[in-house]
Amino acid sequence: MGMKKGTEHIKMERDLTPLSRALKRAREEAGLNQTQTAELAGLSKVMISRYETKKSVPTKDSLKALARVYAVSYAELEAIAQGRQEGDFVKVTPKPTLQSVIHALQELGSNLKDDDLEVLLAYVLIKSARRGEKKS
Repeated sequence: MGMKKGTEHIKMERDLTPLSRALKRAREEAGLNQTQTAELAGLSKVMISRYETKKSVPTKDSLKALARVYAVSYAELEAIAQGRQEGDFVKVTPKPTLQSVIHALQELGSNLKDDDLEVLLAYVLIKSARRGEKKS
């Protein structure tokens, strides 16, 4: 019996310090706390803490989820974990997060028209349906 795809751990250098520091810094730069990060990545707060304090090695799926939440490159996080890259990683083009979308909507406030809201709702429903298809 093999492991489920994505549940295998990434190959790591013995020292978890560079990856732990990179994950913590990325979270802080994203303006998130561990609880928010856990919710957005679909992980537990305990696991976020364990990754940042060198107590656990993230699975590939977990590292990919964190890369998405922090809008950083998974490949660079993996390279840091494997000791192939030292120091800072480069941020990738940020993707909108739920937090940024909510903030943008609050900024628009009463300037949103019914048509705008219908388009936004349709987009959310389509994205949700697509995500449901991918998980199946």
